[in-house]
Amino acid sequence: DPSSTRLREGDALAAVLPGSTRDRLGVFSSKGTVYVLRVADVPATTGYGEPVQSLLKFGDGERVVVARLLREPDKAAAAGSNDPQPALPGIVELTEEVLTVLVATAGGYGFRATPDLTETTRAGRKIARVGDGDEIVSVDAVSGPVAIVATARGKMVRFAVDEVPELAGPGRGVILMKPDAKEDDRIVGALALGKKDEFIAVTSEGNERKIGVGEVPLGKRAQKGQKVVKRGGVAAIKRVEAEQ
Repeated sequence: DPSSTRLREGDALAAVLPGSTRDRLGVFSSKGTVYVLRVADVPATTGYGEPVQSLLKFGDGERVVVARLLREPDKAAAAGSNDPQPALPGIVELTEEVLTVLVATAGGYGFRATPDLTETTRAGRKIARVGDGDEIVSVDAVSGPVAIVATARGKMVRFAVDEVPELAGPGRGVILMKPDAKEDDRIVGALALGKKDEFIAVTSEGNERKIGVGEVPLGKRAQKGQKVVKRGGVAAIKRVEAEQ
C-alpha cells in the first residue's frame, strides 16, 4: 500500500507500479541512460527506501525520468489458464513485437528508438546523447502515427511521427519543437498517439486537463507551436491509461 510508505521532506512519489518480483524494472534517466534490474533486487520496505544511486550508478545531477515494469509474455495465458497475470498501468509487455519509444529533451530534440531492455549492469545502457545544459524529459511508447509535443508555457504542436527518425544507436536526434528562448520556455513531454486518442496535460498546480489529439494545432516538426493551455502552464503530458 503506497500510503503506508514514508517520504523524506521535499520528496514526492514519481511512480507506483503494481507487479511482481518476476518482473524487471526499467528506469530511464535524464542523461539518456536506461537501467534494467530485477524487481526482486529492489529492497522491500515501508520506510524511506534506498537511494537510487545505491542501486544504480547515476552520475552527478542525473535523475529518474520514467520508470516502467517490464514483463515477459504470460506463459499461463498462452497455455489457456483462467488466472493470468493482469495487464496493469505502467506495465510493458515484452511480446514478440518490438517496443519503439519516442524520446524528447527539454531543449526540443528527440528521436525514435527501439531500446534493448535486457538486464543491465549498475552503469546502465546509453540510449541517447544529451547536449550541454539539456536533459531527457520524456520516453514514451509509440502507439500511433501522431506526435504531440508540449512546452511548459502551454504551447503544443501536432505532426506525423514519421517525421521523427529512428536511431539505431545513441544520438541526439532532430528538433521536435522549438521552445521560445525569450519566454524561458522548455519542452515538458512528447507522445505518439492515435488520431482519435486523448491525453492529459498536468498543470504546474497539479490539475489535469484531458485534451483530444485533434485539438492540438497541426503543424510540422521543428515549429514553435501554439498556445493550447492558456492558464497554469504545463508541467507534463501523459497518456490516458485504459481502465482495467
